[in-house]
Formats: sequence, C-alpha cells, structure tokens
Amino acid sequence: MELVPQQSSLQNGILSLIRTGKFKSGLLSVTTLLPITQKSACLGPLLLSVLRRGTEKYPSLPAINRRLDDLYGTGISIRPFYLGDRLALFCSAELLDEAYLPEPVDLLAGVGELIGQILFHPLLDENGLLCEALVESEKELQKEKIRSLKDAPRSYAYSRLLHFFHEGEPVGFPIFGTEEEVAAVTPRELTDFWHQFKESFCPVCFSVGSLPGERIRAVLEENLPRSGASLPSLYLREPPLSAKTVRRVAEPMDISQGHLLLGFRAGTFAGMPGSTAVTVLTELLGGSSSSRLFRNIREAYGFCYSIGAYYRAERGMVMLHCSMRPDRRAFAEEKLLSELEAIRAGKFSDEELDVAKKSLRNVCRQMQDSPSSLEDFYRFRLLRGVDDTLAAQGTRIASVTREDVIAAARALSLDTVYFLRGTQRGGDADVPDDEI
Repeated sequence: MELVPQQSSLQNGILSLIRTGKFKSGLLSVTTLLPITQKSACLGPLLLSVLRRGTEKYPSLPAINRRLDDLYGTGISIRPFYLGDRLALFCSAELLDEAYLPEPVDLLAGVGELIGQILFHPLLDENGLLCEALVESEKELQKEKIRSLKDAPRSYAYSRLLHFFHEGEPVGFPIFGTEEEVAAVTPRELTDFWHQFKESFCPVCFSVGSLPGERIRAVLEENLPRSGASLPSLYLREPPLSAKTVRRVAEPMDISQGHLLLGFRAGTFAGMPGSTAVTVLTELLGGSSSSRLFRNIREAYGFCYSIGAYYRAERGMVMLHCSMRPDRRAFAEEKLLSELEAIRAGKFSDEELDVAKKSLRNVCRQMQDSPSSLEDFYRFRLLRGVDDTLAAQGTRIASVTREDVIAAARALSLDTVYFLRGTQRGGDADVPDDEI
C-alpha cells in the first residue's frame, strides 16, 4: 500500500503525517523558511550550529547527547538548505518506534521537548545574547567549512556553477557566506537574527511512523511557539525558463583534473507540465552507468574520470558534468553537446528510453522504504503547493514518450559554462584566465 501523507493545521503551521507501522524507527521534522539574503545565507547556518551547542535545560553538547542517549539513541539533525527563494532551517529527529522499546516510555514527548529546547531556549548571557564563546567557536568552524569546500573540487565546481548560473537570484548567494562575512558576525547580530527566526516561525512539520496525529500535534504545540506568521511563498518570482546569453567562466585551482559543468535552463521546473519529461531526459542522458554520457563518452573514449547529468527541478536547471584532464576541455564540451543534440534529433533507441524510465520508477519504489526519503519528497511538494504522490510520479514517468523527451531536450537552453581548471602538469594550456 502506498504511503501518502495526511495534512492538518498546526497552530500557525502545518502537520503532515504518514502513519505506518512499516518502520522500526520513525521520523519527526520541523522546517521553517526565511528569505535568502546575503546576511541570512551566512547567519542561518551559524545560528543552527550555535543552537545545537547548548540550551537552558541542557547547557552543553555533552548534556544534549546524554539526553539523546536517554531517549534510546535518538538522533537529531539540524541543517540549512535552499528551497526555491527561501532559506530552510531544518531540524529532524529519528526515534525508535514505541513497539520496539523494552519498556513503556513517552519517547515522543522527550524528543519534542528537546527540539523545543534547541530551537527556542538557547544559552544566553546576562545581557540576553547568545554566548560569545559559542558564537566565536562556531564562527571558526564555519570559516573552516568554507575553506574546506575547495578540498572537494567537484563539489566546489558545482557550487561555483550555481553562483554564476543564479547570479541576480536570491539563491545565488553562497550558503555559509564568505569567511569575511562570518568573521564580522557579532553575538548581538546573531541574537537579533534568532529573534527574527522566532518571529517569522511558521513550522512545516512531518511525522513518519506509527504514532497518532493527535499525540504528535499535542507535543509540537506544547514545545513550539506561536508566532502569528504565515507560510511564505516558496518563490519571490519563478525561475527564468530560458537563457538569454551563454556565460563562460574559467577559474584555476592547484589540482591535476579539470571539472567542466554546463548549466541549462530547462524550460520548466517542478510542478509545471513537462518537468517529468526533463527528469527522464536527464536519466537517459547521464543519470547512471547505462546512460548515454557514460557509455558513449566515458567508456568509448576513456578520457574522463566521471561524467553525469543532473536535474535540479526546483530551480529549472539541468547540469552536465565531466571531470577530465584539463587539456581535453574543448573535446569534452563538444562531446557533451553532441549527445544532447543526438537526443534532440531522436537518435536514441526505445530500449534506452525504457531502461531510463525503469530506473526512475525503481527509485520511486525505493523511496517508499525510507522515512527520510518520504519526508523529503513530500515536504518539497507541500511547500511548492503541488498535490503529488510517489505513485503518481511513477505513472507519469511510465507515460513519457519519445516525443516528450525530444521536446524536453529541444527546450534546454545553455546558460552557463563553468570550468574549474587544474593547473598541475600543464593544466592551464587549454583555457586562458581572461575568461573569468
């Protein structure tokens, strides 16, 4: 039986409940949205890190962890991410299902209380500010996280592509900010941001597990404040559907590989007609080891280390990626574009299309076996205002035709070409710095 959430109101927020006894552990999450600004991109992650360090009742990280041990090893995750034009501040707990506890314990009440403590009852000093020692400590860790982005060149290249692709859009601000922005944050500024977080708090809560909605609602309403805020729109304006010009950016790095990324406007995004066809197109093009990019470029020519295609549906962006020797950049771009042109011309087999669709439908089935995957899938669709289910998604995938894929490929328009150019072993021979 398909697991589909039931929604109900929660104070000034929403509770979405997937009630099932299928899993040994359940999931409870709280998400709230803030506008993305240059300040919030830096302050949001920093605030979550400081809040996780101690509360009024559990004044240190060891004290919080001991409480989690008391709650039968419940795990709590807190993280920021972008969703549409909003900064999502996300807190989730994975807790054992009560049926598997050795003795009767109100585990839900304990988890709800701890979430409330972390988010709304942090350690404050005598001036009502977040503790300076914790703020300074987490600032150093966030600056180190920013520096460490370059330790994973492929991920760094992806973040740089997003920066240039979304320039002028709120999501173009790098999450975590810059080292200089983090260094300038004061306890006063971060405390003011925490108050802003509380005043605009409009929770979107999810529960996956066997607990009844009435109990979950009661626990959440006891531990989460009323703010009077309403759920904001996910988008300030819809993402551009097509590119006006092609922007080319090359940046050097002291590595041996090159990372080439091509960002396309998809002509559609999540919740719009045609989005499913783009999903199938992306899988056919570069979603797996059976895809065209893998077989026709990586296996046939053997010049690249990794290759793939990805669809960022919430932003209407398709990305092609190839890692290779820097002096093969021009050849790599030519081959990536030639595979896209082949699909635009209908030069792919029915078997290739069927394999891509089966792979995606299998992903939909696998998501039914993971509480976090279910929560992630339905949370975005709830916030996007799309009435959708995994079964419906699988049905739409199955109904995508050759003509749909060809049309989706033809709708792609190249927006940004980003190249992270390795400078080791003569890696600068292919692209001059003046492309930057």
